[in-house]
Amino acid sequence: MTFGSLPLAWLLAFTPAPPTIELAKYPQLPTPFSSATLLVDGATAGVAVRDQTNVAVTIAPAEYQELRVSRAFEVICQLPPNYGIQSVRAWVDSRYHLIPVTVLEYKTFNPSYIKLEIETLYLRNKINDVALSNHRIHIDFFTYPR
Repeated sequence: MTFGSLPLAWLLAFTPAPPTIELAKYPQLPTPFSSATLLVDGATAGVAVRDQTNVAVTIAPAEYQELRVSRAFEVICQLPPNYGIQSVRAWVDSRYHLIPVTVLEYKTFNPSYIKLEIETLYLRNKINDVALSNHRIHIDFFTYPR
């Protein structure tokens, strides 16, 4: 054994083991009870329902709103009865592009009916994006656990 290896062997033999590192555990995202997908046509300022799961979605009639003036549109959602809504999440084109949703009408005595308003201002990622592009808006409804 050489002179330099003796202290190294002493350190290896009597040094306490380094602490173990535990990976962070994140809670699993809740599964939405209902969801809907809307298509916003930037050229014609039209909104169409593309997909709806466990919810009946209708767009408010044009007499009550004007997309070119208000830059917002109203969505009327009818969920199955006896389900209270805990939260609503909306995102555009990507799960990471969350947008705010305004709840216009929600009655506690009829929790299956909710009226939402979505501003088209939030459909763009950057200021200089072209406003004439099409966007898909995804709306997810989360209910209280039973």
